[in-house]
Amino acid sequence: MNPVILITIETSSNLITGLGSDIVIGTIGLPGPAGPAGIGSQFILTAGTSILAYQAVVMIGGLAYPADPTNPAHIQHVVGIAITSALIATPVTVAIQGKITGFPGTLIPDAQYSVGLGGILTTVSPVLGAAWKKVLGIAESNSILILEPDPIIE
Repeated sequence: MNPVILITIETSSNLITGLGSDIVIGTIGLPGPAGPAGIGSQFILTAGTSILAYQAVVMIGGLAYPADPTNPAHIQHVVGIAITSALIATPVTVAIQGKITGFPGTLIPDAQYSVGLGGILTTVSPVLGAAWKKVLGIAESNSILILEPDPIIE
């Protein structure tokens, strides 16, 4: 059996494609319209309880809850930081990486932030009674956190 070779060559104005000796030369068309803007490294979950903006959250059973490092069941379930507040059974937007802006001027520039009790971000790590530790990011300023989660340390 002879192998089938697919050839695709793209130049600035032509697309050359074909199988073996059946090569077709065509013109590349104009790009289509831009699609809707994405939200990048954020997603929306349903809150399993009330969640405050800028709390670290876990996802359990498809619902978001404040992360708690004293709860061993939360190990490996931390998904990110809520960037909106939410009441139970309402949508909450969660950032999983990248730059989070809007903190109310409470961050310490260049400080490393971890998951604290009740999902509150803290520079004190590990917290007393913690079953695990997870660094979430570093403050770029007093209102911006660069979210780059580290693996959980048990």
